[in-house]
Amino acid sequence: MLYICIFIFKFISALTESKSFVVENFLECVTVELTIKNHTNVVVSSNYRTQGSPIETFCENLELNLSDVKSLKTIFMCGDFNIDLLKHETHNNTKQFLDIMHSLGLYPLIDMSTRITDSSTTLIDNIFTNE
Repeated sequence: MLYICIFIFKFISALTESKSFVVENFLECVTVELTIKNHTNVVVSSNYRTQGSPIETFCENLELNLSDVKSLKTIFMCGDFNIDLLKHETHNNTKQFLDIMHSLGLYPLIDMSTRITDSSTTLIDNIFTNE
């Protein structure tokens, strides 16, 4: 099991809400809602999908996690998704993941490889936002 966290700087006015959950051998998630002076509330979610775990289960839990977030809030969903976004045109589960993110109004900020080795390049780490 990995442990994920969110570091909150001191300029944040208040921590409005927080929740975390683990689905053993599938995912870990920490989500906080922050109140920032002169700004709408910001929701920050840090996620880790266990490599090789079913993408469908991960997507279902993401939808549940964000189902109660109002669209007027700024959302940043970041993490190691272990879903290669470079394969969105050829891999159905990757396309499904992106379709769910888009249906939630979330779009990736990173569009280049985040992991490069001698034999491959992947885009498995990302930050999604509605801003």
